[in-house]
Parts: sequence; C-alpha cells; structure tokens
Amino acid sequence: MDLDTAKQHLDEIHGFNTLRNDLKAKIAPIKQFIDTLGLANDDLQTQVTNHVATIATRDQELQQQTEATQALQIQNTDLNNELAALRQQLQEQQDKNVKLEADLATTKLQVDTLVVNKNTKYDLLRSTQFQTPYVGNIASENLKYTGVLPQKLLDFDVTVVPTSILPNGTAILLQRNVTGFIADEIPLNATALYREEPKKLWRADVQRVSAIGIDQPKSACVITGI
Repeated sequence: MDLDTAKQHLDEIHGFNTLRNDLKAKIAPIKQFIDTLGLANDDLQTQVTNHVATIATRDQELQQQTEATQALQIQNTDLNNELAALRQQLQEQQDKNVKLEADLATTKLQVDTLVVNKNTKYDLLRSTQFQTPYVGNIASENLKYTGVLPQKLLDFDVTVVPTSILPNGTAILLQRNVTGFIADEIPLNATALYREEPKKLWRADVQRVSAIGIDQPKSACVITGI
C-alpha cells in the first residue's frame, strides 16, 4: 500500500468516526426522550391504577350510602304507616268521644254511684291523690284514719259501693235506678206458720224470684286500670 492509499484510508476512517460521533450526538437526545417517555408512561400507569382504586372505593362508599338510604326509606315508610294508623285510631277515638258527649247531653244523666271492688276501695283509701285535700283543720278526716270513703269523691258527688263481684282495678260509674232494673217474677211472699209434724217443728216458707236486667247501658261507664 502506498502512502497516498494509506492516507486515503485514514481520511475515510476519520470521516467514519466523525459520522459516528455525529450520529451518537443525534441519538442521545432521542434516547433521553425515549427514557423520559418510559418514566412518564410508568407515572401514567401508576396514576391510572390509583385513579381506578379511588373510583372503586368511591363506588363502594356510594353503594353503602345507597343501601343506607334505602333502609332509611323503608323505615320512613314504616313510620309513616304507623303514624297514619295512630291518626286513624285517634280520629276514631275522637269520634267516639263526640258521640258519647252527644249521648250524655241527650240523656242528661246524673252520675251518683261508683261501684268498686273491695280491694280497690282500700287502694283508694291509701292513694296519696285522695289524701291530699285532707290537711289542716280537716286532717282528722283523712281517709287513712276514717277508713271510709266520703260521699263526695274528688270532683264526683257519688256514693261509693264496694263489691266483691267486680275484678280488681275495675269500677263502674253510673246513675242509680237508671242503668238497669229488678223485676220480680214471683214477688216476695211468706206463708203463715204451720206445723211440720214429722220433724216436730213449726215453719214458714218465704220466697222471691227476681230478674235483673240492663236497659240503659249508656248510663254506666266501666273504668279499668284503677
């Protein structure tokens, strides 16, 4: 190889190196850009993953809120139904009270008798509410001391009649000689004394057969829970 050929080869190698360096210089920004894109892609995937997780969490919370709202709606519906039923009962009771007041106004009854169980009588005697008026000069008339229910019981001018027929805690407020009647199927009668020889005694026969009935049921009021 002569000197000119060698020099030519060296120039070609130098040119090749120069071209390679130029290419490296041009490739370096491209590689950096690609690396940047890779990092950005990783960040983007992380953000997408986090966003999906956030959406899933919010969806679960929304589902729970929806279920809670539905439960509240059901409870609200039940409460509204109960309220409507109570309003209906109240209206029915008010209608009954109005009718009762009208009946009382029509019949013009004068309540004068309170029939109570014998045990209820002593409950009334021990009641603080019934003992309250008896203070000062009339303390000696306290029901606990007298053991007798007064003619006027609080706001009722009634005669209290104890009986063992009524159940405990029950009373009947009524007007005497109005609520019912007693009719004799066989009036009270008695025979004259006569001798019953087989028994060696004197005797008389007395009998009465009565029928008891109620013909004015609205003149009485049954009170429970005393």
